[in-house]
Amino acid sequence: MKYKTSTNAAELITAVEESSKTKYPVHPRAIVSMREAGSIIGKGGHSIQAISAKHNVKISLSHEKVGRRRLAHVVGSHNSCADAWTHMLHRIVEIEAHDEHYECHEDYGIDFVLPDALITCLVEENVLATISKESHTKLCVKPDYLPRSTERIVRISIRNKENIQHFSRAVNLLCEQLSKNARLALSFPGNMFYAYSSEDDVDLCTICNTSNEDEIIYNHCI
Repeated sequence: MKYKTSTNAAELITAVEESSKTKYPVHPRAIVSMREAGSIIGKGGHSIQAISAKHNVKISLSHEKVGRRRLAHVVGSHNSCADAWTHMLHRIVEIEAHDEHYECHEDYGIDFVLPDALITCLVEENVLATISKESHTKLCVKPDYLPRSTERIVRISIRNKENIQHFSRAVNLLCEQLSKNARLALSFPGNMFYAYSSEDDVDLCTICNTSNEDEIIYNHCI
């Protein structure tokens, strides 16, 4: 989109209003286990290629192949990214049916990685509460920063795998916020983005899997 310069107040106001309507690509990232990453990738990479092609997104996972987790990164329109993450949760849910050794959560969900500045904004403006209520999901905001970053975990989950459409709705609403608040999500001063290292596994286990009295929880699961 091209913006023209002007000293005319009406034209400047129009330009700002038009720019606010622009839908920016979003970059929702999440931490997944190695087993979940394997399910997303699929044999020979066929699954990740199929998901990328079907939803017109780019999916990448952190290259470090040692350790217990991977950082998954999806890029595309907010609707496409939400659909892709829902597809990936489908793949993760299927693990339970085929692998008796898979250590799953008590619920079904994804641990999204978001900048603290964005989380603070969405909490203060009751956006996360609204997302939970409108989608009938549980949102858990973890209080601790991920190592070497100013990012935290927001887990979106559902109680029953039959309600995966509720997860889809929640992620769509979250991705819409990533688009609307692109500066907070990407270029806000002081943002330090998390990069996975196998040395982080102990800390990540504590952050992701341990309940904390400072957590913010919105639970409207049905």
